[in-house]
Amino acid sequence: MSDAELVVAQGQENSARLDLSFIERALYAEKLEEAGFDRETIMAALNVDKTGLSRLISVAVKIPRDLIEAIGPAPKIGRDRWTDLVVKLDSAKSLDRVRDALIRDEFVTADTNARFEIILRASQVPRAKAKPHGRRLTNSEGKPIGKIERAGKGARLVLNEGSFADFLAEHLPRLHAEWRTAEYDDHTRGGATTTGR
Repeated sequence: MSDAELVVAQGQENSARLDLSFIERALYAEKLEEAGFDRETIMAALNVDKTGLSRLISVAVKIPRDLIEAIGPAPKIGRDRWTDLVVKLDSAKSLDRVRDALIRDEFVTADTNARFEIILRASQVPRAKAKPHGRRLTNSEGKPIGKIERAGKGARLVLNEGSFADFLAEHLPRLHAEWRTAEYDDHTRGGATTTGR
């Protein structure tokens, strides 16, 4: 039996007997290619088509080997998730975040599938916090007295004068009651309220 025939036989036997995970198949494909076997032989050994083999080798090559070994076989993680990780690792900052995650207790004590999830989360670009938007407040003369900053459903009132803030705090319960009454009346009339929360 030639080397190629032996590889094909062993590969098919391993696939059937061991039920290799996607990343295990990817590493095996890369190993065979590094050993000098042509792609036709590797395709036959792993029972995949040309596109499937390209994806296997691409993932094995583009994800650092030490990272793959740290995650382990991850049998529940399929091709699409590993491919997604390849895309997310396409920056130095992302790789730095992932390497930081490798030494955390959460990663060290997790099983292989959970380790993949931890690494995938670490590879994602952190969402930028929504910047508050608002408007400046002026008095009757057009001079600034403060601003209202809106963020989500909430709002923050920033006043330039502390004494005015004290005055407003004293009258706030009455103003709030008036606002609630106006809003209730508007709803009972079936109109659209113009006040915001």
